[in-house]
Amino acid sequence: MSHIKKILTRMLPIIEDLLLLIGLSFISGGVFLIYYPAGYIVIGLGLISFAVLLARRNT
Repeated sequence: MSHIKKILTRMLPIIEDLLLLIGLSFISGGVFLIYYPAGYIVIGLGLISFAVLLARRNT
């Protein structure tokens, strides 16, 4: 059982990032359906915020 806990604790940062990217894809996909150019703006804002989160995590 402790082996599974070690694996899950190592995967937790990766899972958080994956969930963030999946959420971004759903939001941008919905915005694409409403207004196509706004979808690209949402993707750009999401990627900028993801880069800021990664930069803060590495410092």
